Amino acid sequence: SAAAGMLLSGILSDTLVLKMSTTTPRDIEAVEYLAGVTGLDPVEYGTTLIQQGMELDSVPLHELMTRDTKPYTLFGKDLIIAQVMTASGEYAIGRAAEIRKNLDLLRKENGVDIYLCLFTNVIETRSALFASADNSVLTALEYDDQPVILDGVMSRKKDFLPGFGNRLRNL
Repeated sequence: SAAAGMLLSGILSDTLVLKMSTTTPRDIEAVEYLAGVTGLDPVEYGTTLIQQGMELDSVPLHELMTRDTKPYTLFGKDLIIAQVMTASGEYAIGRAAEIRKNLDLLRKENGVDIYLCLFTNVIETRSALFASADNSVLTALEYDDQPVILDGVMSRKKDFLPGFGNRLRNL
Protein backbone atom coordinates (compact mmCIF):
# COMPACT_ATOMS: atom_id res chain seq x y z
CA SER A 1 0.00 0.00 0.00
CA ALA A 2 1.08 3.58 -0.65
CA ALA A 3 0.71 4.62 3.00
CA ALA A 4 2.98 1.79 4.17
CA GLY A 5 5.55 2.80 1.54
CA MET A 6 5.48 6.41 2.69
CA LEU A 7 5.83 5.43 6.35
CA LEU A 8 8.69 3.06 5.51
CA SER A 9 10.42 5.81 3.51
CA GLY A 10 10.06 8.25 6.40
CA ILE A 11 11.51 5.91 9.02
CA LEU A 12 14.38 4.76 6.79
CA SER A 13 15.20 8.36 5.91
CA ASP A 14 15.00 9.62 9.50
CA THR A 15 17.15 6.79 10.90
CA LEU A 16 19.47 6.62 7.87
CA VAL A 17 18.46 3.03 7.17
CA LEU A 18 18.45 2.19 10.91
CA LYS A 19 22.14 3.15 11.29
CA MET A 20 21.78 6.27 13.44
CA SER A 21 22.60 5.88 17.12
CA THR A 22 19.19 7.46 17.75
CA THR A 23 17.34 4.50 16.12
CA THR A 24 14.89 2.92 18.57
CA PRO A 25 13.64 -0.68 18.87
CA ARG A 26 10.25 0.67 17.80
CA ASP A 27 11.79 1.99 14.55
CA ILE A 28 13.21 -1.46 13.83
CA GLU A 29 9.88 -3.19 14.54
CA ALA A 30 8.00 -0.73 12.34
CA VAL A 31 10.46 -1.19 9.46
CA GLU A 32 10.16 -4.99 9.68
CA TYR A 33 6.38 -4.75 9.64
CA LEU A 34 6.20 -2.17 6.82
CA ALA A 35 8.75 -4.08 4.73
CA GLY A 36 6.48 -7.11 4.98
CA VAL A 37 3.45 -5.08 3.90
CA THR A 38 5.24 -3.42 0.97
CA GLY A 39 7.40 -6.37 -0.10
CA LEU A 40 10.45 -4.09 -0.18
CA ASP A 41 13.91 -5.02 1.10
CA PRO A 42 14.44 -2.23 3.66
CA VAL A 43 18.25 -2.10 3.33
CA GLU A 44 18.26 -2.05 -0.46
CA TYR A 45 15.32 0.36 -0.69
CA GLY A 46 16.63 2.61 2.09
CA THR A 47 20.13 2.78 0.60
CA THR A 48 18.71 3.81 -2.78
CA LEU A 49 16.47 6.37 -1.07
CA ILE A 50 19.42 7.87 0.83
CA GLN A 51 21.70 7.98 -2.23
CA GLN A 52 19.06 9.77 -4.30
CA GLY A 53 18.43 12.26 -1.50
CA MET A 54 22.13 13.06 -1.16
CA GLU A 55 22.99 14.28 -4.63
CA LEU A 56 25.56 16.84 -3.53
CA ASP A 57 27.40 17.71 -6.74
CA SER A 58 24.88 20.38 -7.74
CA VAL A 59 25.08 22.23 -4.39
CA PRO A 60 27.93 24.71 -3.73
CA LEU A 61 30.31 23.44 -1.05
CA HIS A 62 29.98 26.63 1.04
CA GLU A 63 26.20 26.08 1.16
CA LEU A 64 26.60 22.43 2.19
CA MET A 65 28.96 23.44 4.99
CA THR A 66 26.53 26.01 6.41
CA ARG A 67 23.21 24.23 5.92
CA ASP A 68 23.24 22.08 9.09
CA THR A 69 25.28 23.80 11.81
CA LYS A 70 25.18 23.89 15.59
CA PRO A 71 27.02 26.52 17.68
CA TYR A 72 28.57 25.51 21.00
CA THR A 73 30.68 27.10 23.71
CA LEU A 74 32.84 24.47 25.39
CA PHE A 75 35.65 25.10 27.88
CA GLY A 76 35.89 28.76 26.89
CA LYS A 77 36.02 28.08 23.15
CA ASP A 78 33.34 29.20 20.69
CA LEU A 79 32.82 26.64 17.98
CA ILE A 80 30.51 25.57 15.21
CA ILE A 81 30.02 21.98 14.17
CA ALA A 82 28.58 21.51 10.69
CA GLN A 83 27.42 18.17 9.34
CA VAL A 84 26.98 17.06 5.75
CA MET A 85 25.39 13.67 5.09
CA THR A 86 26.91 11.79 2.14
CA ALA A 87 26.34 8.44 0.49
CA SER A 88 30.07 7.77 -0.05
CA GLY A 89 33.47 8.68 1.34
CA GLU A 90 34.76 9.90 -2.00
CA TYR A 91 32.87 13.19 -1.86
CA ALA A 92 34.86 14.61 1.07
CA ILE A 93 38.19 12.99 0.21
CA GLY A 94 38.07 14.33 -3.34
CA ARG A 95 37.43 17.88 -2.12
CA ALA A 96 39.70 17.97 0.94
CA ALA A 97 41.71 21.07 -0.08
CA GLU A 98 38.56 23.01 -1.03
CA ILE A 99 36.86 21.97 2.22
CA ARG A 100 39.84 23.17 4.30
CA LYS A 101 39.85 26.51 2.46
CA ASN A 102 36.10 26.95 3.05
CA LEU A 103 36.47 26.05 6.74
CA ASP A 104 39.11 28.74 7.27
CA LEU A 105 36.80 31.26 5.60
CA LEU A 106 33.77 30.14 7.64
CA ARG A 107 35.73 30.34 10.89
CA LYS A 108 36.68 33.95 10.13
CA GLU A 109 33.17 34.88 8.91
CA ASN A 110 31.59 33.51 12.09
CA GLY A 111 34.26 34.77 14.49
CA VAL A 112 34.64 31.42 16.24
CA ASP A 113 37.70 29.69 17.67
CA ILE A 114 37.01 26.36 15.96
CA TYR A 115 34.87 25.44 12.94
CA LEU A 116 34.40 21.73 12.41
CA CYS A 117 32.64 19.87 9.63
CA LEU A 118 31.66 16.22 9.72
CA PHE A 119 31.08 14.63 6.32
CA THR A 120 29.05 11.65 7.46
CA ASN A 121 29.00 8.63 5.17
CA VAL A 122 25.67 7.01 5.99
CA ILE A 123 26.36 3.85 3.99
CA GLU A 124 29.70 3.04 5.67
CA THR A 125 28.69 4.43 9.11
CA ARG A 126 31.64 6.79 9.55
CA SER A 127 32.50 10.46 9.34
CA ALA A 128 35.37 12.38 7.81
CA LEU A 129 36.20 15.27 10.14
CA PHE A 130 37.68 18.54 8.90
CA ALA A 131 38.61 21.33 11.31
CA SER A 132 39.76 24.94 11.22
CA ALA A 133 41.43 26.50 14.27
CA ASP A 134 44.76 28.01 15.24
CA ASN A 135 47.56 25.58 14.31
CA SER A 136 48.47 25.02 17.97
CA VAL A 137 44.86 23.98 18.70
CA LEU A 138 44.73 21.61 15.71
CA THR A 139 47.99 20.01 16.83
CA ALA A 140 46.79 19.65 20.44
CA LEU A 141 43.53 18.06 19.22
CA GLU A 142 45.55 15.75 16.91
CA TYR A 143 43.75 17.12 13.86
CA ASP A 144 46.84 18.05 11.82
CA ASP A 145 46.20 15.33 9.22
CA GLN A 146 42.74 15.86 7.76
CA PRO A 147 40.30 14.45 7.21
CA VAL A 148 40.28 12.46 10.42
CA ILE A 149 38.22 9.31 9.78
CA LEU A 150 35.88 8.55 12.69
CA ASP A 151 34.36 5.07 12.47
CA GLY A 152 30.86 4.77 13.92
CA VAL A 153 30.34 8.54 14.18
CA MET A 154 26.91 9.34 12.76
CA SER A 155 25.36 11.73 15.28
CA ARG A 156 27.08 15.01 16.08
CA LYS A 157 25.55 15.13 19.57
CA LYS A 158 25.68 11.48 20.67
CA ASP A 159 28.73 10.11 18.82
CA PHE A 160 31.09 13.04 18.21
CA LEU A 161 30.61 15.65 20.93
CA PRO A 162 31.52 13.54 24.01
CA GLY A 163 34.94 12.50 22.68
CA PHE A 164 35.63 15.91 21.19
CA GLY A 165 34.67 17.58 24.47
CA ASN A 166 37.19 15.42 26.33
CA ARG A 167 39.95 16.40 23.87
CA LEU A 168 39.03 20.08 24.17
CA ARG A 169 38.95 19.92 27.98
CA ASN A 170 42.54 18.67 28.00
CA LEU A 171 43.92 21.58 25.95
